[in-house]
Amino acid sequence: MYRIIELIISQDKLQLFSFLKQTPTRVLKNGQHFKFLYLEPLDSCLVDFYYKGLMVKVVDRLIKLNSWQVVRDYPIALASGDLIGILDDLEGNKLTKTREGQYLPFNGWLFDTITTGLYTKQDTTALIKLMFLHGYDFEQVTQVFSAIVRRKGLAGHFLATMKRIYKEVELG
Repeated sequence: MYRIIELIISQDKLQLFSFLKQTPTRVLKNGQHFKFLYLEPLDSCLVDFYYKGLMVKVVDRLIKLNSWQVVRDYPIALASGDLIGILDDLEGNKLTKTREGQYLPFNGWLFDTITTGLYTKQDTTALIKLMFLHGYDFEQVTQVFSAIVRRKGLAGHFLATMKRIYKEVELG
């Protein structure tokens, strides 16, 4: 099942995202803000973030809010590769800026994942981002992944995601 990307852009930043016109989708407006709704591709795994006037929220289903008015009543479109690429880059920049070396408590979802293993691309990406934010280095994340992965087919996705997230971090 697809998750929904809510891309909220202030009116003054809208011209930076003119390429969104190429993929018509449902658009809502609230004052000076526009909310573009897209279906997240199955091979993507974005997390919520805010970056310089742009807010990205990823939700499992839409919640109707009376404050948002429909501006464009199109069906919700699948996010284009260009949009996902840009959002991945912005998310990577945000992750790098907020990265801290702090204790990572092994409870809840993380505990379940460590004990039962990794089976999906989404869980793999979430684990990488979580460990990155808490200051774990490339080698440590690789060791954890290799110890808990249950599907060998995730190795390619793991390496691509690690390369993208750790691209600005000096290795070794």
